[in-house]
Amino acid sequence: MKKIYLILFGILSVLTSCEKEEDIVMPPAYQVNWFDDTNLVFSPIGDPGFTYNINSNSGQSFWGDTEAEYDVKMNFSADIEISKIEFYAFVEENNGETFSYKGGEIGKLLETITNPENNFTLTVSSDKVYQLYSGELSAEHSGELLPEDLVELKWVITAEDGSVLDTRVDCNGFNCTYGIKTSIKYVDTWLGEFEATWTEVGPGTVTYSYSDVVVGAKRTVTFTPGDEEGQYAVDDMAFGGAYGGPKPGYITFDNTTNTLYVYDFTNYKNKWILVSVTPEVLTVRWDNYYNQWYNENGVIELRRSDGLTWPDITEIINNN
Repeated sequence: MKKIYLILFGILSVLTSCEKEEDIVMPPAYQVNWFDDTNLVFSPIGDPGFTYNINSNSGQSFWGDTEAEYDVKMNFSADIEISKIEFYAFVEENNGETFSYKGGEIGKLLETITNPENNFTLTVSSDKVYQLYSGELSAEHSGELLPEDLVELKWVITAEDGSVLDTRVDCNGFNCTYGIKTSIKYVDTWLGEFEATWTEVGPGTVTYSYSDVVVGAKRTVTFTPGDEEGQYAVDDMAFGGAYGGPKPGYITFDNTTNTLYVYDFTNYKNKWILVSVTPEVLTVRWDNYYNQWYNENGVIELRRSDGLTWPDITEIINNN
């Protein structure tokens, strides 16, 4: 019996030891922080990034829009007040087949939004980004970013209690950076919207114009692609000065002779007469068929602000 007692005692010891090993101490429950589910959502206003223009006629290239604007929505579930959001910029420089990342882990402070609402607007300037990194970019950068450069944003959100969400260090998921690239646009001298300003107005135009034209009146005239190659449709050949509404037509331009051809087959037979041309302003005199009886005429300045220039027009020929 003594031997049996010793065996039973050994078995009980083993069972007692196993029970103690299974008694695992669990760590305290994780305390959810406000920044665990906080993120920013960017919605572009207009073009999603910067734009770089190439003139399809001349090959001239230039920056079209160096500012990218976004509606930014801040998503978070906790009831907490946000003190500020700091946006840091980085630049990825394209060197042919290689890429060089500027900014390291910290980046450079670009913008600070204090006391932000849950929805706010952020404008990013490529010129400002360039100024931050001008001393680190390659010699090909002559005072501006290149279209191939990629701008990246990261941000630091600081709450009123001093707690911080720093996506430069602690990236939670994929909503911790935002990339801004440049879109290449092919533009045309004769396409776009142009501001038309009346500098002289005939008495008949004042009386009969459908848009109440007077000296200083402004309107927008739109040139769009015509039915055939080389044609440009004009939504109103009379710039608001004719009777009864817009008078559409189209134009063509011969860049070998610098001659502008105007086509208007309506009964009003609107005519353009060249007054002067500068890179930004094309000035024409407008007459229509009824000018001979009612003095329906005027002088209009067509001003452009798209970075392109008016060609050196030497003559306007009307084909009515």
